[in-house]
Amino acid sequence: MSNTLYVLLDGAEDDPNPLLGGKKPVEIAEMPYLYDKARHAFRTTGRGYTHLFLNEFFTGHPPEVPRGALEALGLGLPIMDPKRTAYRLSPAEIGDGMVRWSYHASEFSDELQRVMMSHMDIFEGRDPQIRFFINGRAVLTMECDDVPETPAPPVDAPCVDIPGVLGEFVKAVADDMGGITDYPWGCGKFGHQYPAHPCFNNLTAISDSPTSLGVCASLGQRIMLIDDLDERFPAAVEALEHGDVFLHIDEVDEYSHQKDHEKKKWVLEHTDRMMEKHFPDVENVVYFADHGTSCVTGEHILTDVPVWTSIDCGIAPGTIHPLPDLVPDIAKHKRRLHGVRDTAQPGRLRRRGDCEGHTVQDMGQEGGVHLHGGKHPHVHDPGGLRGRRHAGAHHVHPRRGCGAPGKWQGHLHEGDPDQPRRHTHAGDPHHGGP
Repeated sequence: MSNTLYVLLDGAEDDPNPLLGGKKPVEIAEMPYLYDKARHAFRTTGRGYTHLFLNEFFTGHPPEVPRGALEALGLGLPIMDPKRTAYRLSPAEIGDGMVRWSYHASEFSDELQRVMMSHMDIFEGRDPQIRFFINGRAVLTMECDDVPETPAPPVDAPCVDIPGVLGEFVKAVADDMGGITDYPWGCGKFGHQYPAHPCFNNLTAISDSPTSLGVCASLGQRIMLIDDLDERFPAAVEALEHGDVFLHIDEVDEYSHQKDHEKKKWVLEHTDRMMEKHFPDVENVVYFADHGTSCVTGEHILTDVPVWTSIDCGIAPGTIHPLPDLVPDIAKHKRRLHGVRDTAQPGRLRRRGDCEGHTVQDMGQEGGVHLHGGKHPHVHDPGGLRGRRHAGAHHVHPRRGCGAPGKWQGHLHEGDPDQPRRHTHAGDPHHGGP
């Protein structure tokens, strides 16, 4: 099989840890499958956040679409209409002129979500649609032109007043929650997106993260939202029969933000065992990290990152290969090895596999989203997104909330699609969110 499996170990790079004798979790984790299967190791240029890295990984260009708009696509929210703006919302405490990001929102996320929904009437007449994911995080889209410039997680920063109805909403939630609210960042409208590298062959993206899925959706690639880590591997096996696969292990990053080096080591080793179980005979595999996430500080680290692959690209160990060239150069060597050309045409609807039990989306040239399976008919969403669901799935679908017109509530998913991350580049517009 000439299809390629791309595996993102999100935030795998790290700081030397005093509790590990000055070593990093990725250095001491036992990963015999990775080291045996992907023997060609080098490095590439990392980026401060996942969406920055992945957009350049898939297209060769930094993103021109804001984080919130990409995540809206990943969650199936309407955003293509130029009247709509997307807002990423993350739990934080505001007071004393500061916004302090919360990393233990599981303690109050249910109450935060309830209070937020009780105030959605503030957006009446703007067709608000919201999806929650882990621990009170959310993405909101609505008809609005306000795009506030606000600080991004994880660095606590001076609180910026939010204009208009969004500011009214943030304050109302904070008043009811004793200063805790969902604070917006990564805001904006969907803009220009570059095409994916033509060497990708009918790629399917599998993740629990609206960030990575949003990048892939914006490129016309097929996406599967699967919260449970272990369930992603058999789904990837099926998808690999029909084309390339991008498999995202987001938990590596999450445990790093929790500053838990033992959990980080465990999930790296568990991933290795699952890869050996499900992909014993895979020919073309590429492992990579996107940035570092420190188990010492809990913050992102802007550094070069490791790449391991079964494909001999002729790149010397220790070499830092430029990120924009990474995928094309790997693909060139893969094609010579197998004597075939990739024939995928960017923008075409992707092949539909049997993915019962999971959210699946195909992105066409006009940005339409198709959720496949069962006998459900196509339905039309306000932003031009089309969808149908199949029974038993981890759906990302709207349902009316709190009885007020125009309000929508999404499921609270188990599994963190992209926890707010600590980062060492606050204020840099190219590092706009975790």
